[in-house]
Amino acid sequence: GDISGVKIVPPHWKPLAQYYQSTIDYATLQIRTGVADYHKTIRNTVRLLSDKGLSFIEYDNEGKRYYRRRLDSSVRNAVNGGLQRLSKAQAEVVGAQFDADGMEISAHMGARESHQWFQGQQFPMAEYHSQISAYLDEYNCYHRAFPIRLGMSEPAYSKEELAELRERDAEVNYYEGRGYNAYQARQQQRKLETRIRTWKDRAVLYGREGDKKAEQAAIIRASEVNRHYTQFSAAMGLPIKPNLRTTINYSRSQAARMGAITRRLNAE
Repeated sequence: GDISGVKIVPPHWKPLAQYYQSTIDYATLQIRTGVADYHKTIRNTVRLLSDKGLSFIEYDNEGKRYYRRRLDSSVRNAVNGGLQRLSKAQAEVVGAQFDADGMEISAHMGARESHQWFQGQQFPMAEYHSQISAYLDEYNCYHRAFPIRLGMSEPAYSKEELAELRERDAEVNYYEGRGYNAYQARQQQRKLETRIRTWKDRAVLYGREGDKKAEQAAIIRASEVNRHYTQFSAAMGLPIKPNLRTTINYSRSQAARMGAITRRLNAE
């Protein structure tokens, strides 16, 4: 089912799926050990897999509704999942070395609603494993757990700081008449970044086919979504992430044309 991180490859997977898994594992290890930069490793991994003919990854989701995801999105999510699992394993090993009897969960802005109640909190080890650990394995979770000694380790966040963080997460900002809280805004930002990459990919393919008209139309669409993305991010108070808008094989010429179109759209 789930193709992610450092899981054992099921025997029924085809050779290409096994190759994908081993490539993801290697990329995860490179990043975790500090051998390679995160963004550079993601780009190189996507390029390596795309050169093998992959453009998307299919998931059976353990018998649930079938779906597929873009290769670059799949690689990033799988590597992030692997890094998260390695972090959990390392935390437990380190905790065992000093007889930790609890875990403290990190906190961040834009956490999903179902994770708000435990972020920044300390829990006895048994409670952490029975009630919290599974949440940290969920798709795109950015929370991390750190081993502590209960009653001795001072929390990283005060109750006041956590209350302020939750209050900020609940704030609703509006764009084009629709309201978004912090988590919803981040999710929408990811969708817009994916749309930009999709239109860039189409421009690359049309360019290879020599269809200049279709290539230019795709570049225009990428420019329009990119402007929408910039305006949305500003309205939500979110940082712009250039690395999440890039795609392999998008040429300098195409990027220059997209920049010129974006400047014209902004002027209009």
